[in-house]
Amino acid sequence: MRTTPGSTDSADRPTSRDGLLPRLRTAAVLLLVVAMVTACGGSSDDDTAADTDDTAASDDSAADDSADTDGADDEAADGAGGDLEPLEMAVAAAPVPPSMTSLALGVALAEGMFDDLNLSVEVQQVDSGLTAFRGLEGGQVDAAVTPVSVLIPAAAQGTSVRAVYAITERIQHQVAVPAEITECADLEGRVLAIDQVGGFVEGLTRAFLATCDLTPQDVTYANLAGAAMVSALVEGQAFSGILQPERIADMRNSFPDQEFATLANFAELLPDLHSHVWGVTTGTLDDPERSEAITRFVAAMIRTNEFILDPANEDAVVAATAEFTGTDPEVVREALPFYIDGGLYPTAGSHGLGEEALDFTIDFAIEQGNLEEGAEPAYEDLVDLRAYEAAVELVEAG
Repeated sequence: MRTTPGSTDSADRPTSRDGLLPRLRTAAVLLLVVAMVTACGGSSDDDTAADTDDTAASDDSAADDSADTDGADDEAADGAGGDLEPLEMAVAAAPVPPSMTSLALGVALAEGMFDDLNLSVEVQQVDSGLTAFRGLEGGQVDAAVTPVSVLIPAAAQGTSVRAVYAITERIQHQVAVPAEITECADLEGRVLAIDQVGGFVEGLTRAFLATCDLTPQDVTYANLAGAAMVSALVEGQAFSGILQPERIADMRNSFPDQEFATLANFAELLPDLHSHVWGVTTGTLDDPERSEAITRFVAAMIRTNEFILDPANEDAVVAATAEFTGTDPEVVREALPFYIDGGLYPTAGSHGLGEEALDFTIDFAIEQGNLEEGAEPAYEDLVDLRAYEAAVELVEAG
C-alpha cells in the first residue's frame, strides 16, 4: 500500500425478522426512507405494535407452561446470545430489486444471525449506495453498504467513514449485449449505454473497450442507468450495457423472445477492482458501546458468509434473498452461482480489505477522473480493522 502517513427510538426498531422482512419488500417503505439524507425514514408502527403484541401473547402463554418449558426457554436464550447484553443498531442498505448486492444482510436476518448475538438490527432502505453513505456520515445509521468507488474520493476529502468488513470483494457487473454482438470489436460505431461520462459504469465501459483497442471516440454514449439501460437494450436503442448478473437474468426472463449475451465478466477482467464494504464512522468505532454493536454485526456477517458459501444452504439463501430484495426466486437462483463461485465473498479468515485491491481501485478512480493524482488516501484512511479483529475472537469463542 502507499506509504502516505497517516437516534431513532428503540421502540420503532423491528426486533423480529418475521415482522421486518415483509415490510422490506413494500415500495411504500422504500420511497419513505429514500429521503433519509434529510430525515430518517420510519418503520410501520402498526406492524411493530402487532409484532410486540404477538410476542407478549407468546410470552404470557409460555409463563403458564410447566417448569420444564421454562427451563427449555432459558436454554434457548443462552444459545441466542444469552450471555451478551442486548444492543441495537441501524444499518442502511439499497436492496432495490433485482439488486443482490446486499443479499448477505437478508440472509443474516432470515437465519437469526443477529439474534444469536443479542443484537437488534434496524434496516433502513435507501435508493443507492451514495444515499446510504450520506446517511452514515450524517449519523442517521451506525453502518451502511458503501461502494468503494464512493469511499475513496470521500477519504481523500477527510471523511470519518472507514471500511470494517467487505461485502463483495469484486465487481459483480457484466457486459450485456444483444445476441447479434459477439465480440468487443462489434461495438465500433454503436450506441453504448452508460451512467455518465466519468461515472462508474462509463469507467468499466472504457476498460472493456480497451480490450479490443477501441476508445470512447469509436462509439456513441447514451446516458442511461438502471431500468433505462435495460429498456434501451430491449428496444434496440443501445448495444451494450454494464449490468449485474441478476439484472441480466431478470431481463432474459422478462423478455424470453429476445436473446441477450454477456461479453465480459468484470470479476475476471478486473479482479482487483473492489466493490462494496460495510462502512462505519470512526466516532462509532471509538465509542465502547456502539463499537461493541459493530463487532457483533461483523461477527454475524462472518457467520453469514460461511452459511452462504455452503452449497447445502442454497435453497435457504435463495428464499432469504428473494424475500429481502423483492427479486423473483428464479432470478436469484440463476444469478447466485456467480456470487458464490466468483470469489466475491470474504472467506473464512479474511476481512476482504486487501491493500493490493484497494490500491488498484484507487488507480482506477484516478483514471476515471474521480480522484486527483497525488490525493490518494492512505490505507488507514480507508480501513479500520478493530471491529473485525474483535469479531473474529467472538466467532472463535462460539
